Amino acid sequence: MKWIDRFCYKYDRYGVSNLMMYVIGLNALIFLLFLMPGGAQIVSGFMFDRAAILSGQVWRLVTFLFIPPTTNPFLLFFALYFYYMIGRSIEAEWGRMKFTLYYVFSALLTLIACIVFNVSLDATYINLSLFMAFATFFPDYQILLFFVLPVKVKYLAYFDALFFALSIFTTPFPFMLAPLIAMGAYFLFFYDFYASFLRNRKARNKNIVHFKKAVRETKRTQGYIHKCAQCGITDTDHPEEEFRYCSLCTDYACYCSKHIFSHEHRKS
Repeated sequence: MKWIDRFCYKYDRYGVSNLMMYVIGLNALIFLLFLMPGGAQIVSGFMFDRAAILSGQVWRLVTFLFIPPTTNPFLLFFALYFYYMIGRSIEAEWGRMKFTLYYVFSALLTLIACIVFNVSLDATYINLSLFMAFATFFPDYQILLFFVLPVKVKYLAYFDALFFALSIFTTPFPFMLAPLIAMGAYFLFFYDFYASFLRNRKARNKNIVHFKKAVRETKRTQGYIHKCAQCGITDTDHPEEEFRYCSLCTDYACYCSKHIFSHEHRKS
């Protein structure tokens, strides 16, 4: 939305540069704490717990966002690397303030849901929504699936969207709020993108309808669409023939495949 862009432009100095570096750094730190003796109990002290917060453990209001998505070190390494890569790419497109606002807004809504419904959520879906944002900006970017198969991210984004939809409709309340909040923030920040896409698509469809109508009208009145200016054959007489228009002729004359490269250019 335009007001978001204006806000971010005005307060750009408050944006956090390289935000994803801090996010994945805190994820990695908590994972290292998990590996220590009694690590599971240590990590549980960072999760959201309304009763513990009310008793004074206020750090849980923030630290629950940095609980690692997995305890498998191999998977975590690649997950954090991927989050960093897409986060930096989105920040480069949006600017530091808009990206910071996106992440903080999503995190704040998740925190409100945790407080209101006394449920422990995390930032897993927020980070997954970053992939949707990345795919929106760079749909043709290729990654190696299973380190072998090159796949464009727009195709993986379809599965990501399906995963979000299934999570929203199959996860019991209030846990379904996590994917719902993440997708809500995504669509809010990409509202202008989709609104512009739909407007352009409507205009394209309208132009296609007008073009087809003009083609039908031309064929009805003169009996053909294309006619070679050299030999006079038409697409009606020779439907298998390919016709081209010469940009070097002042009237962009039409020619069949035989004469497109052998005719004398027409000058007005």
